Amino acid sequence: MAMKLHDGNWLYISHGFPPESAPLFVNNACWSWHQLSQRTTFAGARGYLGSLFPITDAEAQEVAQNVFGRYLGRELVHAIWLAQREVYGASRRRPYVLVGLPFISIKPNHTDAVGFLDRALVSGITDWSKKAKESPYADVRRNAEPYARFLHEELNKLRSRLIRRRHPDR
Repeated sequence: MAMKLHDGNWLYISHGFPPESAPLFVNNACWSWHQLSQRTTFAGARGYLGSLFPITDAEAQEVAQNVFGRYLGRELVHAIWLAQREVYGASRRRPYVLVGLPFISIKPNHTDAVGFLDRALVSGITDWSKKAKESPYADVRRNAEPYARFLHEELNKLRSRLIRRRHPDR
């Protein structure tokens, strides 16, 4: 019914994602990739990238660095082929298989996601703080203040963990 991921459980539920927004499922565990690839693509993933047999952490990292680094933006089947050729050279070892649409790619992200989150949190804090003071409804005033505090804590975490790491001079 669900798969345990590092950040929670993922339920196999069919979704109508546009192809550029659908998730790409990457799995380095080599158990039942036939079923997993079918379930994830049926549930709306644009593709399933998995290993056919056991691989080491080092080789998984090397392949991923090439696919999502050097070959980012290329069609995924081509990027995987190039990455495996780079990592394994003349060896016959080619553990990765892609199930899904043959023309999918991962495009580079040029969006300032951290800046967007920072602005959204500041805006939310302002709005909820205003509601905590000015709402004509007592329950809204009572509930808005803890929510504004929660958003403020999230903003502090964002700034301390991501923004300072990107810009150590801040």
